[in-house]
Amino acid sequence: MMAIHKQRGMAWAAVAAAVLLLACLSPTTADVVGDDCAVSVDYNPSINYFPQSAQLVTDVDAADATEVMFSEDFSVRYFNAYKVVSNLRSGEDFVLYQCGTPKPNLEVSNTTKFHQVPVRSVATGLSAGVGFIEALGVTQQMSYASMTYFTSPCLKKREQDCKDLEHFPLRWGNDSDQASWTAKAEEMGGIVLTDSWNTAASKTEADVKFDTSSDPGILKRAEWIKFLALFFNKEAEANKFFKGIQDKIEAMTSKATIGQTGAKPSMAWINHRDGYDPKGYFISDAGYKTEYTTFAGGVVHGANADDASDAVQYALNDTGPADFKEALKGAYVVVDEGYYGGPAPNRTMFMDKYGFTDADITSGDYPFLSDERVFTHDKRVAQDDYSANYSPNDWLESSIANPDLVLQDFAYVLQPDVFPEYSETMYLRNVMKNEEQTIISAVDCTKTCDAMAVPVKSAAMPPPASTMPPPPSSASGVSLGLAAVLSLLVGVFA
Repeated sequence: MMAIHKQRGMAWAAVAAAVLLLACLSPTTADVVGDDCAVSVDYNPSINYFPQSAQLVTDVDAADATEVMFSEDFSVRYFNAYKVVSNLRSGEDFVLYQCGTPKPNLEVSNTTKFHQVPVRSVATGLSAGVGFIEALGVTQQMSYASMTYFTSPCLKKREQDCKDLEHFPLRWGNDSDQASWTAKAEEMGGIVLTDSWNTAASKTEADVKFDTSSDPGILKRAEWIKFLALFFNKEAEANKFFKGIQDKIEAMTSKATIGQTGAKPSMAWINHRDGYDPKGYFISDAGYKTEYTTFAGGVVHGANADDASDAVQYALNDTGPADFKEALKGAYVVVDEGYYGGPAPNRTMFMDKYGFTDADITSGDYPFLSDERVFTHDKRVAQDDYSANYSPNDWLESSIANPDLVLQDFAYVLQPDVFPEYSETMYLRNVMKNEEQTIISAVDCTKTCDAMAVPVKSAAMPPPASTMPPPPSSASGVSLGLAAVLSLLVGVFA
């Protein structure tokens, strides 16, 4: 009897040993995702440095090492110590590997770039890029930028007062400016946000095409915060930020529908171009404009949904202006996106640009005139601090990253009785009422220089030789562990 108990004790001891072996062989996670580096001398390819809790989330469940699509223009695939990010519009791939781990030995195309993450430096001259950098909370990683067209009060304060942000002018066609920008990017490493038009590109390996403005739909554009987060290991922060935007937009859309009575108000997005092609008068129904209109409880006025160009064009001839005005009859709100140059447009300038008269106001054919509901999206502009003869417009900087704030404006101008809480618009300015612009500058930043200081961090640990093979997948580690357990159990209980 004692022998039987002894045999059973030995068997269960073997099981315990097998379980312990399984734990050792199975992939484990490392609490190093974020600002920390792995310790290269202790690198273990079975460790998962990007566990699912630290990955981007989407509406579709995905396990590690499974490609996850976001928006329409980028995707990411996670592995134990690296992630592969693809910009589907530009065709670029980025292999982002945890600092302190080996550079993966992969067969890649000549457009693939390798970066240790988290990156320690980010720069840009792209207005939309700044909005996302601020939303993600990584402005402290900016030590240089091309700020001519920026509106951010705190970036201006860092450059003008704190003196820890260096401004690089990038004047069109100026080779000296470009050479300085390129040299700085090579010195700093990290990444430089540009786009598929190579706006403010450094022409180095640091360039990352950030094509948020090309993605259709307001949430799809905002989801590019997740793309940026991949370079900083800030997926959790991006998930939370984006979910907050989704929830707010869903709530406003629901309220816009529930609170509505009668016919939906119509809104026309118009433009006039005579200085460059294509010239003419335009009424647009581009995807993101249609979403802002419908989510706020309205309908797009006067555009042709079947037009592949996203706009109806009226020629600059004898009949074009008359046809354009005819198409605008009955519109409740007009959003004027025309370029004026010089001073901010006012009531008189708008009327002259589009050929409206006092008789049109009293005719009753144009509610947007009689009810004074013509808006431009230039309410928040910055001082021209760099003698560019241009006042940077915050619409171009922060609106794409914050579509919930933009929707608040449209919800109010379309349904003021339903959304009175948004009467103080952020981006939209009523030109028919000659509403003044809000001029923002460095004095509007409430943060101290110490709070915004560039963090002093140790350099990323140099990785071991890059000849090591890619880490094994999670599945292979589990299979090996199970095989070991089964083998031991068979031997014990045979």
